[in-house]
Amino acid sequence: MRFQVRAMESLDAGSVMDMEWTAADEAQVRAQARAQGLAVLAVHALQPADAPTRAAPRWKPTDLAWWCKELHTLVSAGMTAVEALETLQAQSLLRGTSDARSQIQAALVADLYRGLPLSQAMANEAGFPPVLVASVRAAERTSALSGALEDYLRYHEVLDQLRRRVISAAMYPLLVASVGFIVSVFLMVVVMPKFLGFLEGTRASQAPITSMLFAFSHWLQSNGILAAGLGLMAAAGLAWNWRAGNVGRALLWLGRQIPPLARTMWAFEMTQLYQSLALLYRGGYPIEEAVGICQASSQTRHAPIADSLERCQQALLRGQGLSRAFADAGLTDGVSVRLLAVGERSGGVHGILQAIAQRHAQIVADFVDRAMRIVEPLLLLLVATLVGSVVVLMYLPIFDIATGLPS
Repeated sequence: MRFQVRAMESLDAGSVMDMEWTAADEAQVRAQARAQGLAVLAVHALQPADAPTRAAPRWKPTDLAWWCKELHTLVSAGMTAVEALETLQAQSLLRGTSDARSQIQAALVADLYRGLPLSQAMANEAGFPPVLVASVRAAERTSALSGALEDYLRYHEVLDQLRRRVISAAMYPLLVASVGFIVSVFLMVVVMPKFLGFLEGTRASQAPITSMLFAFSHWLQSNGILAAGLGLMAAAGLAWNWRAGNVGRALLWLGRQIPPLARTMWAFEMTQLYQSLALLYRGGYPIEEAVGICQASSQTRHAPIADSLERCQQALLRGQGLSRAFADAGLTDGVSVRLLAVGERSGGVHGILQAIAQRHAQIVADFVDRAMRIVEPLLLLLVATLVGSVVVLMYLPIFDIATGLPS
């Protein structure tokens, strides 16, 4: 099996290199590297070029968390990893399902029977985040798989609560905007053509904007099939771009151009980073190796902090202090750098990392609460203004007729 290895020469702490290595397992890779005077920073399995291509089923983060809970329950009850996975697979087969979960479980069991450790089997699948794989790998050194799964579930719960808070806050504005759009379309397609038919027999004058509105309404009624087709094409294009991630990337880019949103997005990234570092550090990883794992995960997600993490890792490998390395890489603010300095002096790095993550999570939550208190009434006002403007423009010719009647 081939592995991607990031290592440094023991005699030159500033020389970090990436290489591919062939070995039976990760332990053999690390042993061979130490024999050559290298200090291994991170190891990732690569799919052999001549290996049969395996489908890459994926599951949702919520499904992964539920799977980890079930696995944690079975392992805590005394089952081995193989027994627990076989039990979960038997449960899936009894349901008659053949979803991503069932396929991944079958692949994990097959890899375990071939002698691979659980972390290596998970690394061979596309559905497991690097942080979870690294946490399980650390647990294999101490036979504490149950504790590693419990730590990951706490990590996932913190981030999931934050995501749910952001999503739930965005649902109300989206619902209001959707209702306003539907009402406007109904007025344009159903109500305005009837008014137009009534006004054609009168000599009521129309303002230019009212004439344009009536003309557009008439076009929609006359070309209903074409308009519906264009609407469906636009919806299909939006759905495709959403699934491809283009919409998400565009929204992220737009958010980074607005300073308040950019600061909040940075705080969310810091929450995820420091939660990951706390999880890995608690699992027994040195801080520089934990930073390397987070950097590899950030590169996979194309996160903007990947370069900063690489600079931070290299500074740590050169012997720079924790707070100084993070500050120079742009991964702290004024409070965080002081907290890291306290952690260096007291030795309580894990607690400090957790505290920094909670602080950034609170920043995101406070911003969401304040933003919703401002956005919700403004959005209601905007939708009411839009619908009210359509109604007023529609009735203006009627008012002209009424004012022209003899008293």
